Order: sequence, then structure tokens, then C-alpha cells
Amino acid sequence: MRYDELRAKGLLDDAAASGKQVASLARRAAKDLQTAKATVLVDREWAYTMAAQGMVRAARALVLAEGLRPKGREQVKTVLQVAGGLLSADFLPLMNQLERMRRKSQQFLDAADRPISAYEGEVALKTAEEFVQRVLQRIQEKNPQLSLL
Repeated sequence: MRYDELRAKGLLDDAAASGKQVASLARRAAKDLQTAKATVLVDREWAYTMAAQGMVRAARALVLAEGLRPKGREQVKTVLQVAGGLLSADFLPLMNQLERMRRKSQQFLDAADRPISAYEGEVALKTAEEFVQRVLQRIQEKNPQLSLL
């Protein structure tokens, strides 16, 4: 979906990029990953959920850094659509994994009986770390004046 379509649907607005807000989201995404790593041996499902949330925060930071602001009830969906459009094709596997993680995390939040295997938790943490690192690097390259971490 193109940005003008999202704007027409009232799901996206242009907004002045706030370096402070972008940096705050970037720091929180990194902290989410640290917390997920520290939690994985105690609670894999919660660590998985935190890893997915860290990825979403990084994607939101990217969208805001581009001067775009999601609106409406399904902001995460809008953020992921826009971020997918902003990132290069080599991010596609990471974006697909993020969408799977986001859905599974939501299932865990809605019904806590969705177990995460040790392998799945490990893969999620590695995926989240790669995604967040690469997205924050892209933001930094495009906005070198920002101090993200």
C-alpha cells in the first residue's frame, strides 16, 4: 500500500521528525532486547513478546525519523506497512518474521497458554537483535545528527 493511500484512509500523517522521540524509541527498543535476553531462561513467552515489541519500537522509530506518524486503531499494522516500504528488499525475511512474532505475541497476551519452544525463543532473540541493529543503523545513516543510543 502506498503512503498516499494510508493518508487517504486516515492512517498516516506527515509530521516533523522529532529527534528526541526517535532516539527515545531507539533506546527503548535496545532495552527491550536486553530485557528479553535476561528473561528468556525464566519466561520464554514473555521474552519472545518483549523481543517482538523491541522490533516494533525500532520500526516506529524509523517511520517517525522519516517524518511520518501512524494514526488510528491499528497503528502497529500501519507502522509495519510503512517500515516495510522504507526498508530495502533484503529486510523482507526480517519483516515477515516480525509479523509472525507480533501475531504470536498477541496470541500470548490474549491467551497465556501459547508456549514458545527454547529454539523458537532463541531464533526470535537473534532475529530481533539483527532487525533492531540494522534499523537503527539505517536511521543513524540517514540522520547522522541523531544520537540514538
